[in-house]
Amino acid sequence: MKKRQSLTLLLSAAALSLFSAASSVHAAPSEVIYSGDGNSNEVALTFDDRANGMNVPAILQTLEAYNVPATFFIASYGDEDQIPYIQEIVAQGHQIGNHSYSHPYFTELSDYQMRNQLESNEAFIQNASGESTGTFFRPPYGDYNSDVLQTAGDAGYTNTIMWSVDTLDWTGNSSDEIVQRVMDGIAPGGIVLMHTGSNAPGTTEALPEIIENLDAMGYAFVTIEEMVGSDHTGGETGATMYTIQPGDTLSAIAGQYGTTVDALASANNISDPNFIVAGQTLTIPGTGGGNGGGETTPDEPDQPSASTYTVEAGDTLGAIASDYDTTVEAIASENNISNPDLIFVGQTLTLPGSSDGGGHTSPDDSDDTDTTTYTVESGDTLWAIANRYNTSVSALASENNISNPDFITVGQIITIP
Repeated sequence: MKKRQSLTLLLSAAALSLFSAASSVHAAPSEVIYSGDGNSNEVALTFDDRANGMNVPAILQTLEAYNVPATFFIASYGDEDQIPYIQEIVAQGHQIGNHSYSHPYFTELSDYQMRNQLESNEAFIQNASGESTGTFFRPPYGDYNSDVLQTAGDAGYTNTIMWSVDTLDWTGNSSDEIVQRVMDGIAPGGIVLMHTGSNAPGTTEALPEIIENLDAMGYAFVTIEEMVGSDHTGGETGATMYTIQPGDTLSAIAGQYGTTVDALASANNISDPNFIVAGQTLTIPGTGGGNGGGETTPDEPDQPSASTYTVEAGDTLGAIASDYDTTVEAIASENNISNPDLIFVGQTLTLPGSSDGGGHTSPDDSDDTDTTTYTVESGDTLWAIANRYNTSVSALASENNISNPDFITVGQIITIP
């Protein structure tokens, strides 16, 4: 009976998808959202839930005890065992978003297959609970490109929800590590990513402490819909957007785009220019109406003429080496740095001459005949690296023989396809 119901849903959704694709025009692409208003006191707790959501009851119990709303992105797999969980999530007043039917890489699917995934999952959730996933979609593995965003927009999902804080709970890390990642990464408008499955056992123990800590810091808990609104379009129309990478500083971004720190802070409601987080999306002021918007990669900055550099908040040796076309090893050697991971704000570094060996290679730096590589830094994810180099998670995973795209390690060298 279970298999028959799942097959019926898939076939029904497939027929609907075929009809829709044949009769509709393109809508606006889905908007990628990494965080809410940086000038608010709001945070959103989100949980990705697949068919193995064994920790859902414990998570719901904690949320109910603290009277905290959350958003669950569900990949149902058409599994009837999921129905009681979905019903209880809805009964407690939490929001549900679409995480696909069977959690595939969307960048490897056709438009028809993506629509089928979204519509099959929506149909199952509606039949199970009477509740819609609305306009909110989270791509499996955080894997998306322009085709995915267009298809999601065509399917009515105007909001593609990412995150600003990744707990990495799916790695099986401890509750203490999960709490620490949240405390280290949280900022106003933060979206926290957690999971409900058996591979994230630390989440249930960490959740009460996360809630208590954030509450003590003055944060208010909201759902994603409450944070961004169901018709969120965000930012300046046609404006250039930039997603902050590990090691970025506001001053470096301002320099790359020919603007100022004050202008960036004002355009993005940033109260403390020294505090930005990886994954946060910035609107670049003065770019509205230019090229139709969307995230862009800045032009490669002119090579600085200074022979020294003063470390700023958020800097890493890897980022500095990349900006000055040298290597971490060369800077460390030049400045007698024994631990390249340990530099401090205000430290003055002597910059060695350019080197074409090792270290980071910027996306536009290498000739077509050269191999571009990237060395994984603390806080990196494969999707962030893919986004930076205009490729996909699946392409990176294939090029580097990575069997689990959610698991990369600091210092790992990634070949960019």
